[in-house]
Amino acid sequence: MLSAYKAEGIDSLIELALSKGLHSDLQKNLKHFSRLQLEESLQSDNDFITDLNELAKVRTGCRDTEFSIDYNPVSGLRYIDFFLCVDKFSQEQLPSFIFNICNYIHGLTRILEQNANFDIDRVLENVISRGEDYKIDKEKLVEIVIESRMLTFPELNRRYMNDIIPLYKELLWSILRYFIKDQYIWDVNIQTRKYPQFIFDIDGKSTSLNRILNYAIENEPDGDRAFEILQLKKSATRTFEGFILASMARITIYDITKSPNERIATDIDSILIKVSKNKMIVEFHESKNTKKTPENKAKKDLNDKFIKVLNNNAKGYRIKEVKGMGAKLVLAFNNQ
Repeated sequence: MLSAYKAEGIDSLIELALSKGLHSDLQKNLKHFSRLQLEESLQSDNDFITDLNELAKVRTGCRDTEFSIDYNPVSGLRYIDFFLCVDKFSQEQLPSFIFNICNYIHGLTRILEQNANFDIDRVLENVISRGEDYKIDKEKLVEIVIESRMLTFPELNRRYMNDIIPLYKELLWSILRYFIKDQYIWDVNIQTRKYPQFIFDIDGKSTSLNRILNYAIENEPDGDRAFEILQLKKSATRTFEGFILASMARITIYDITKSPNERIATDIDSILIKVSKNKMIVEFHESKNTKKTPENKAKKDLNDKFIKVLNNNAKGYRIKEVKGMGAKLVLAFNNQ
């Protein structure tokens, strides 16, 4: 408190409060990075200190970050906010920071499974108890319960899609915000399709990534959109040990300083983020479904329009051709 107001002691703090007010010299040294909303299904029975210690692991290798926890007893929701220390946080800390947040979210899967299994087992135990009351053959009853237990997988998958995946999605948007100038906002063009617009994978071990991309390409009625997803697939399915986050949705970026009819600054076809403990790669894809020089046309769009919306955090970017398809703007960060 004293250091925040540059006061040497309680007396000088009181004098400052009486003469100028405490608000005048207070310096904000934290910049909000991301917020995760945890449903009750993702909350453990651990005491608060245990949860704090678990979250503190996010700061490993990135000490110039902070976090806070807020609990709403009415809604039952828990909010976790992550912050960057202004003038201290460096780009070299970014891979560890994002990787640790991904690890934290991944760890919530275990809590989700435990809570789901507890709810399911409680119901099944009641079934066994009721069955015994009605003198149903116990061996047959246990057999039925085991079969019923196996049928609960779709419910567990539904909880995962509803409670875990949105956390990764929110992290992806926070990373995008980190590289975009403050005067710009964006709108995600979510289409009503039979495939998810956001995909996630770990260590490339899941076959779902390739399967979802193939399904999207085959079932997308818009040929240009299918072409854009195909370009994303070429990068997303390459071997990578770490977390993979990707958005297939087209993103329109607006300049809020301009009049409504002039606000559209540019759009981007897809985003791909790959992060490990020591490395992070961010790709912004631009595709051109044309027969002649799609690479040059895509590079021109990125150079003329997209670069303008990037802030200083995106220094060191490279624009690479995607043969026969378009181009991508690539940001790469490594831990020192």
